[in-house]
Amino acid sequence: GGLGTDGGEAGDLLITTKIEPHPYFSRDGADVLVDVPVTVAEAALGGSVVIPAPDGSKVRVKVPAGTQSGTRLTVRGKGAPRVKGQGSGDLKIKVIVKVPEQLNDGQRRALEEFQAATSEDVRTW
Repeated sequence: GGLGTDGGEAGDLLITTKIEPHPYFSRDGADVLVDVPVTVAEAALGGSVVIPAPDGSKVRVKVPAGTQSGTRLTVRGKGAPRVKGQGSGDLKIKVIVKVPEQLNDGQRRALEEFQAATSEDVRTW
């Protein structure tokens, strides 16, 4: 800050920083959170998806077979740098299963066959 009047002590310099929200990432301390959409087939059968990491790299993440929407996966050390301490936080991924809004004929037939082959009741109430 500037010098005080009549020989007084210098004042404090106050800086205000505004950080715009990121379109994909949010933070929880040093952990970085991201929602990742997957297809119904990827969630049911399992697979892997490549997602961007906050440092600009790409990370391949395994989606286990039977993954439900809302499942959380973690990639250790791919979050933000820790302000006080060593290393980085984690990249925490929330899997969002995206259901197609419109089906082509092949998709509709495949899902109808799947429905006919499915005997379990997913409702638990």
